[in-house]
Amino acid sequence: TVEFTIAPKPISVEWSNTTLTYDGSEQKPNAAIVNGELIGDDQVEITVEGAQINANTDGAYTATAVITGGDDMGNYTLDGTATTSFTIARKAVTITWTDGGEGNFVYTYDGTAKAPTASVTEGAPEGTFDNIDTLVTIDGIADNQAINAGSYTATITKVEFETAYPNYT
Repeated sequence: TVEFTIAPKPISVEWSNTTLTYDGSEQKPNAAIVNGELIGDDQVEITVEGAQINANTDGAYTATAVITGGDDMGNYTLDGTATTSFTIARKAVTITWTDGGEGNFVYTYDGTAKAPTASVTEGAPEGTFDNIDTLVTIDGIADNQAINAGSYTATITKVEFETAYPNYT
C-alpha cells in the first residue's frame, strides 16, 4: 500500500478596474479567474477583500482575491496573482467665483471688506464645501480684508484645497 495526495490546482486571477475615482462609497478592483483555469464545469467563486472609501494620496491600496465558494472550491488554490494594488484618485471639482460687486468683479469703495465668493459648482454633493470661503486668500492683505481702493487677486491654492478636502482636487 501507498498513501498519496492530490493537491489543489493553483489558479490565476485577472484584475481589472484598478484605477478608480473617489465617489464616497467603498470601492475595490474586480477579479476574475483566468478563463480556462478550472477543470471541466467546476465551479469556484472568489471575493475581493480590501475595499476602501477615500482617495489614497500616500501610495496604493492592496486588494486580495479569496476563494469563498463553489462546489469545487476545495480542489483549487489561488496562485501569486491573488493580490494586486489599486488606487482611488481624488475627484475633480469645478470652483466658480461669484461676483458680489457691480459686475465684472468691480466693487466701489465704501469702507467695508470686499471679495468675490468661491463655490464648487460641479463634482460634489451639496454641502460638501460649505466652508470653502475660508480657503480664499487675497494676496498681500492681512486677514483677507480688501477694503481700500486698488486691484487684488483672490485665490484658492491647490495645496490648501486638497488639504482641507483630501478626496477632491
